[in-house]
Amino acid sequence: MRSFYLLIVFNLVTITTQGQGITSVLDPSTNPGEVLVEFDARNSDLEGSFFINEEWQNADIYLKTGSILTNMEVRFDLEFELLEVNLKSQIKVIPIHKFKKFIINNDLGHNISYVNCESYKYEDKTPLTGICEVVDSSYFGMIIKYRYNIKEPTYVPALDMGTQSPEILINNDILLLKGSTTFPLPKNKNKFLSLYEPLDDSVEVFMKRNKINHKNKDNLLQVLNYINSLSQTHLIQ
Repeated sequence: MRSFYLLIVFNLVTITTQGQGITSVLDPSTNPGEVLVEFDARNSDLEGSFFINEEWQNADIYLKTGSILTNMEVRFDLEFELLEVNLKSQIKVIPIHKFKKFIINNDLGHNISYVNCESYKYEDKTPLTGICEVVDSSYFGMIIKYRYNIKEPTYVPALDMGTQSPEILINNDILLLKGSTTFPLPKNKNKFLSLYEPLDDSVEVFMKRNKINHKNKDNLLQVLNYINSLSQTHLIQ
């Protein structure tokens, strides 16, 4: 566990040329008003990690400036909402407000897209904050919202049982999409179906025939794919 964060405010410079690929530079010297801030950032008594993934992962980073940083080793810190970039000689950070998304390049060929949640909103039009994993980017799609909480110690001295230190827990919430509007995943199947009115009975028949449990991530993707296929002819957007 780190005991402090060294935060460098810097500009991110990329040079893009057609047909020649992308060259990326992270250089604090390009920041004319360079600011260096060091502050106490971690409680050494905490168990666990604030990172979505503790290990470094290869990714392409899409900045709000339109620039792209390719083949970067990254990991995202949920507490301070910073994308750490491992430059081998040192670690630098990109605050969440500076990027649109980063895409993890999985060794198995399955890329994972994490986006700045501000592009989505709740039903009351309030923008989301933080980081989201885009599981299905269709109109009737699905994202996973990441957050953390601190679990307090449960140790009981008289019984000599429980945990003695606070623990960091990483939580994820499945949110359903209608365009850019998000909805919590209902526990009840009927409430789930009511999100997609007007629909005919074929969706419920589809779920029964395929033994779909909408609370199962893989099953949910299956039924969302079916709903999106229906929406093209039923105009339910």
